[in-house]
Amino acid sequence: MALKFRKSGRRDRQGAMRSALGDAELPSFPAIVLKTLELIRDPKATATDIARTLSADPELSVRILRLVNSGAFGSRRPITAIDQAVAMAGTGAVESLALSVGVSTSLARHDLEGFDQLRFWRTASRRAVIAKLFAQRLHPEISDLCFTAGFLQDMAIPLLVGQRHDYRTTLSEWYRGGGELHILEGDKYGWNHAELAGWLCEEWSLPGELTELVAHHHDDHLLPAALRLAAYCQQREDRDEADRIVALASEEFGLVVDDVVEILNRAETESESIARLFG
Repeated sequence: MALKFRKSGRRDRQGAMRSALGDAELPSFPAIVLKTLELIRDPKATATDIARTLSADPELSVRILRLVNSGAFGSRRPITAIDQAVAMAGTGAVESLALSVGVSTSLARHDLEGFDQLRFWRTASRRAVIAKLFAQRLHPEISDLCFTAGFLQDMAIPLLVGQRHDYRTTLSEWYRGGGELHILEGDKYGWNHAELAGWLCEEWSLPGELTELVAHHHDDHLLPAALRLAAYCQQREDRDEADRIVALASEEFGLVVDDVVEILNRAETESESIARLFG
């Protein structure tokens, strides 16, 4: 996968984020997760080193264990310790889960007019599982990355909801069927939630591939097939969502219709346990 994401300079990036978020203090990213990412990329680090670092944050460790034991990550028997999780699930899965937990804990929780927090996390979880399951069929080497990108692609929306009253109006307009959200945002503000999410990924020094996929999640020609399919899963109710996914999966990617339906049914079930952990 050769995406081209041009990194913005820190000053330009912070200026753009200030334009979007005003003078609000940007959320910080958990240091333990960043240290874990460093270790995962360090060829000298062992699974024990990674587990020891994660164990320094008991709440993070518990949430990762619960996620590893969810159906989406296919554990055949209960995993009860974080060192087991690293050894059995693999560093790719642990990285994916640590990133997902890290971002979700960095975002403030808002129950505000025009924003349904539970619906947001349910959608993110379902989209992540759909992306992972399709990736396992189409490009298994990036299935964990697809899970993370699917889960985090809309991560700027809760941030915007909490900081801008006018954004809640824009979101409500989109919920009612007013076009594509990123186009509404671009017309109204000159930026969109995908761009803001990409800037935030840069600010937090998250992995480059993930940053690219999050920032460009509305650019179909830049996305792997699994994320193109998962993109149909949106917060806004769409009665034709499943039909759209089935059509694209069978016509463009050659998947058997019955297999696609099975994936969607699995995703519906498996994502519920994940959504409960985040919502």
